[in-house]
Amino acid sequence: MAADRAGASTRRAAGSHYHAGRERQRGRFAGPLLRYLGIALLAWLLVTATPVLLLRWLRPLTSAFMVEARVAAWRTHQHDYHTDFRWVSLEQISPHAAIAVIASEDQQFPFHAGFDFNSIREAVRASGYRRPPSASGTSRRCA
Repeated sequence: MAADRAGASTRRAAGSHYHAGRERQRGRFAGPLLRYLGIALLAWLLVTATPVLLLRWLRPLTSAFMVEARVAAWRTHQHDYHTDFRWVSLEQISPHAAIAVIASEDQQFPFHAGFDFNSIREAVRASGYRRPPSASGTSRRCA
């Protein structure tokens, strides 16, 4: 009987060792996987946030409109095309012009925190709960 108890405890000990080994084996893959996912997330944040933060202090070299005009001139063989521009701060622009640009995209932009949830809700209802059109393109471009 004592031998049976010793054998049972040996089997239990071996069984618990077996389960601990499986957990250790899972941990061998979970740790590095979580580490690589964390590194990838941090790299993605740095790659996407750094240019946006730099534009807070540095003026952009060009804009999409300038590139589009240059490509159109290149296609029509206007090799002497030159965009004449001067970046100015928002304070140097007429407030009416700034509001007009914003209003052309989203008339409610000055009155919400970036997402016009009322317009989004109306767009969802109007679409019959299909994929709705964007309710605010300004927020996407600002992001």
